[in-house]
Amino acid sequence: MKVAEIIESLLSNPLVYRLHAAGVDRPKLAAIRKLCSDYSGLKVLDLGCGPGNTAHIFSGADYTGVDINERYISVARKKHPGLNFIVGDVNRVEWGAGFDIILINSLLHHLDDNEASKILRKAVAVLKETGKVIIQEPMLPGKEEWSYRLMMRLDRGNYFRSLPDWKYLLEKAGLSAGEISFYHLRVFGFKNYHMVSMLLERGRQG
Repeated sequence: MKVAEIIESLLSNPLVYRLHAAGVDRPKLAAIRKLCSDYSGLKVLDLGCGPGNTAHIFSGADYTGVDINERYISVARKKHPGLNFIVGDVNRVEWGAGFDIILINSLLHHLDDNEASKILRKAVAVLKETGKVIIQEPMLPGKEEWSYRLMMRLDRGNYFRSLPDWKYLLEKAGLSAGEISFYHLRVFGFKNYHMVSMLLERGRQG
């Protein structure tokens, strides 16, 4: 079994995933809060929500989380009994409609351009006219970033993208960037992921 396959197997366990995520969730949460500090009263959709590690920041919101991993959702439901969680492939289950906020957190680098585009177009379709999409994704590393490239090879996602690649996908789906920022995730003291944080709104569809 390859190292990447072993990691895939380990991270499919909710406890292992939560231990892994504990080291990287803080900067992700900070980036999400920076884009919107108060979600109370808003209708929120969290795609690829995992075991609910970020759900607590949506306290007071009408929240729905979707993830394909049944064990992740079981943990999320126990941890956040007042929130709605759905098991299923995000491209195949019904999400609902009229969302103020749609969060896509480290999901799209697991999907090829065709599948990612389907999600983005579907997000536009169920978003309120004044709604926002928040995307947090790892960037394609530079050749000199050896620790980042190592993590990319071990990551379960196979579709790391550059910023121009992201902008192309977003514009094709009918989204425009209102705010873009960058931050690093550190594992064992090394900068292992260069992340892009994007606040998006409806734009002209390409």
